[in-house]
Amino acid sequence: MLRLEHISKIYPTGEVLKDVTWEVKPGERIGLVGVNGAGKSTQLKIVTGEVEPTSGEVIRPASLHIAYLTQEFEVEPTRTVREEFWTVFTEANEVHNALTQVQLKMETAEPENLDKLIDKLDKLQRKFEALDGYSLDAQIEKILPEMGFTLEDGDRLVSSFSGGWQMRMSLGKILLQEPDILLLDEPTNHLDLETIEWLENYLKGINTPMVIVSHDREFLDRLCTKIVETERGISTTYPGNYSAYLQQKQEAKLARSATYDRQQKEIAKQQEFIAVSYTHLRAHETF
Repeated sequence: MLRLEHISKIYPTGEVLKDVTWEVKPGERIGLVGVNGAGKSTQLKIVTGEVEPTSGEVIRPASLHIAYLTQEFEVEPTRTVREEFWTVFTEANEVHNALTQVQLKMETAEPENLDKLIDKLDKLQRKFEALDGYSLDAQIEKILPEMGFTLEDGDRLVSSFSGGWQMRMSLGKILLQEPDILLLDEPTNHLDLETIEWLENYLKGINTPMVIVSHDREFLDRLCTKIVETERGISTTYPGNYSAYLQQKQEAKLARSATYDRQQKEIAKQQEFIAVSYTHLRAHETF
């Protein structure tokens, strides 16, 4: 579905990514983890095409629709919630606004201008129908309760809602676009526990594959099916949730430690053998 192959990224300030390889398959929820500055957000931006990798390749179908929920929720406080959702449908939204303006003008128009406005209204309505505009209202009415809003909330201003509810608006706008892959960059930042729980349950309930960057280990633990760790610019993939990743990493560390101990013992044996052989050789030479 989507694959990063041997991605590197070098900025003027230094190399952030050296060799990053991972993939997203249908149904997967991937957690990107690593220390601050490890290049997690950079990887999301490379996936969207916002940032070009220095080397490597992003393999994806041309038709793949990727949606990106950033740390800053993109909403306009002066709009109503319903108007905010409408902004997703760019062309239809423009026609919808034009229709509203024409209808307002018709209310106060002089008789000699009314025919022109009626003609303009007819053309706009046809264009709106061609864009399937009348079904978009139904989609918005459907997404409102899915995001936890009442239909009455749709007429309230965005500014009257908290940051957690504005996050729901941003997520709803993304889902209205029916993405093939969902990218989430620190989605739980500044959210209360109730909203985090709602978000977790909602994401579990949809089939959209997703890639999540989050410092909330419990959130990753309950949600993710795979973890990709970036350490010193190199990625490693671990199947399972965050707890499984920690266990596998610990086991790998113990295995490396055991291998190192065996190597050191073998080196010590060889050094001892060489020392004894040398002593015997010197003894024979003296004799």
